[in-house]
This record gives sequence, structure tokens and C-alpha cells, in this order.
Amino acid sequence: MRLGIIYNTNAGNSRNNISQIIKLAEVVETSKPSEIYHALAKLNLCQRDILGVYGGDGTLHHTLTKCFELYGKKMPAILLLKGGTINATTDNFAVHYNTETAVKAVKEGKFSIHLKPILKIDNGSVEYAFIYGSGLAYKFVKEYHSGNHKGPLKVIKLIAKCLLDKKYLNSLLESTAAEVYTLGGLAFDSHNILLISTVKNIGLGFGAMAKAGEEGKAQLRGGMIKPEELINNLLKSYSGKISGIYDEVTDFVIIKPKGNLKYILDGEPKSSKNELKISTEKLKFVLPTN
Repeated sequence: MRLGIIYNTNAGNSRNNISQIIKLAEVVETSKPSEIYHALAKLNLCQRDILGVYGGDGTLHHTLTKCFELYGKKMPAILLLKGGTINATTDNFAVHYNTETAVKAVKEGKFSIHLKPILKIDNGSVEYAFIYGSGLAYKFVKEYHSGNHKGPLKVIKLIAKCLLDKKYLNSLLESTAAEVYTLGGLAFDSHNILLISTVKNIGLGFGAMAKAGEEGKAQLRGGMIKPEELINNLLKSYSGKISGIYDEVTDFVIIKPKGNLKYILDGEPKSSKNELKISTEKLKFVLPTN
């Protein structure tokens, strides 16, 4: 099986297993998103059946975006190799295996291939991701990225701050002006929370998008939510039982910002004054088997 691997050297435990992996497959190292295009070209994916991606959610987002740009639907199947700090995407695919073990299994032909949906986000340039977020989602991630310390403990501290500091929570719930349309028409014209996802878990076990991926579609949840409603919903979100906001399973969304829209794609901060067209594409993923 012809396997190539993109390896983010800045990922959580990157130096722990690369010495073993390079004995099993061709590995190209990257340290920043701008290097991914050249890394993919070096791997010559036209000659590959499988592309392994070692890193976190951001690494996967940037790699898949460049893969679609270079190869379209002819891109190889993707092997997820868990290497980030939060790993929201890989957790949705039950990636609990050791990286070296996974690569060995694939090389021995011990794997299955699954077709999964992914978001296509077009605002004049096209990007691919599993989770879109704006309003609270964007502001929370910006808070997470502030300072030097990152990881699950920081997320827990931020959630605790939301629960204990009403003024802080209110600052995260300021309204974002943007018309959001689905096939049924206008869903809402402003929001303080908006999530669109093709995966159920948005990080740290929060299964807020329980219907995501159904029939190859995304789940959209959003609108205006009051602080007390959000607090009441925090524990419910682990099982996807959030109430009080718009909820639809769809494969077509248009967002028309009234100004500069700030949002995240798989945890990566973005901004755009242009209309966003969001649809879904199917992608082949590799899961190692025993």
C-alpha cells in the first residue's frame, strides 16, 4: 500500500515516534501551514493510495484544503494520526491507536475505508473543514489561543470562568450581524452562537452536534441564546440535547455578513466580509484494524 505522511513537527508529541515512522513510510515534515503545499507536491500524491496526516485539527484543516486544491476528488484516502492538543476531529473517528501501530497496520493491509462528509466553505476562495463556528465559538477559541498555555486544562478553566463570571460570559455572547440561509430560506439574521458541523463531537466530549453526518449532511445550530440558557445547556451538550436555538440538518448554508464576519474552521481563526457558501463533500478515510 503506497503511503505518504505529512508530519507537523510542532504537534504535541511529534518527536516521540517519527524515528520509527520514517522506517515504514515516506514522511515529509512541516512546521507551518505555508509549507504544506510543497510537502504535498514532494509526496507526489498521484502515486499514493493513502495520505497520513500527523498533527492537530489545524494541521488537518490546512492539509485537506490544499489536497482538494491540488487533486480534487482524485485525492487519496486520509489516515488520521492523532498529534494535537485537542484533536476534536480525530476523536470523532475513534482514533485511539498508537501512531506507529496505525502505520504498521496500514502497510500490512489491515484497514477499512469509510466515506465521511466534510464542509466546503467558499467565500471567493475555498477551504475545507469539519467544524465552522462564529459568535461564541469564535470568541471562545480566541480566548483559548491567547497566552502561551494551551490544552484541555485551559478549556476547562475557560468553561469554569463562563459559569462563575456573568460579565465575562456576556462579553462572549455579543451579537454577530449576519443573515443565515438554508434551503428553507432565512433561518435568522443575527446570532451569538452558530455551529455548522459534519462531526458530532466539537471537542473534549461535547457532543453538541448529535445529528451531524446524517445522510452525508451537516448539522446547523445557532441563533441568539441567553446566558442562563447557555449555562443550563452546558451539561446537556455532552449528549447533544441543547434547546433554545435553531437546529437543522442540511447540506446547503449561505451566510451573508453585515460587516467583517469572524469565524473559526476546525479551531483556526478566520474573517471575511464576503458571503460564505457552505456545502458538503465526501472524503475517504482509513481506519486501521487489528
